[in-house]
Amino acid sequence: MIKPLALFAAILGVSAHSNLHKPQPRGNLEWWGYCSRGNGCSTACDAPRAKSTIDSPYVQAKEIRRGETIEVEWLRQNHPGGFVRLAMVPFDQSDDASAFDRHATHYSCYESTCREDSHDSFLGVNNGSGSQACTTKFQVPKSLPNGPVTLQWLWYGGGVLFADQNASFAHYVNCADMKIVGDEPIVNESITPTFDAVDKGAGVQGKCRYWSTNSSKGCSKGAETKDQCGYGGEQFGEPAELQNIAEQF
Repeated sequence: MIKPLALFAAILGVSAHSNLHKPQPRGNLEWWGYCSRGNGCSTACDAPRAKSTIDSPYVQAKEIRRGETIEVEWLRQNHPGGFVRLAMVPFDQSDDASAFDRHATHYSCYESTCREDSHDSFLGVNNGSGSQACTTKFQVPKSLPNGPVTLQWLWYGGGVLFADQNASFAHYVNCADMKIVGDEPIVNESITPTFDAVDKGAGVQGKCRYWSTNSSKGCSKGAETKDQCGYGGEQFGEPAELQNIAEQF
């Protein structure tokens, strides 16, 4: 027999969220560091620009260079599926969600490099301990000047909520503030977004496994019941935004 406390812990585990792990995100106090657009947090970042520590004398900001490739890491946190979208803008634009929309330059399958072996029947299909790290690579845009910048990490299309294989998660977002340094030349060029099209969790290549939506604009609050946007089983595909770009050519 499962004790009440153990049951509560298990439910918390299966309903855990995901968030950016590295680079260090801003975080927040109101939502324990997470920011779900389905649970009251609807800002461009997990905390507004005013709460950033980028200029704090007690915090050493991560320094990056134009054109540098950095590793971005998040934890699987029990749940499978979806996409990660990365965008970087000048720090003073980081309260503007549309700025990130206009400067999204990289997409990745959520389970790009991680694979959780656990298939606990109590927690639900494809749910596990969530301890494994997932990563992708991001190139710092060459068009950004020296100074503070903000990287936005957006996860959408995740699924299996409360062990329901048809339920899906709301969109989750985090931001990491860094500083561009160095004397590399500024290059103003149009960037075609890149796609890390490997999903090790699903064992497929070229497409990602996802629930509810493959668009960063669709079904942002997730679906727990049949009458909500995106309720349904797993699907396979690529980000809708990349499909739209391909259709223009």
